[in-house]
Amino acid sequence: MIIYEGFFNIQILAVLFLSVLMISCNRTDDEIPDFPEGSTEAVNVWVQDSMRRYYYWADQMPAKPDYHLPTQDFLKVYWFLRIAFLLS
Repeated sequence: MIIYEGFFNIQILAVLFLSVLMISCNRTDDEIPDFPEGSTEAVNVWVQDSMRRYYYWADQMPAKPDYHLPTQDFLKVYWFLRIAFLLS
């Protein structure tokens, strides 16, 4: 009987642990929305991702850019950031 009680305690702890793990892995507002492939928004997400990886002023990029802008206007925001970075 003691073996069964210990086994059930372990199961309860495992269920609680998995429940907490699942709750903590929920989607947050910081994630980038999923846009249709080939849309302006998807292109802008790709541009931003590339710029965050390869450019020196990535830390100065806006946290939540407007992905709905046309791509050229979207790039102008980053162009101005680069000019400000070079002048500082």
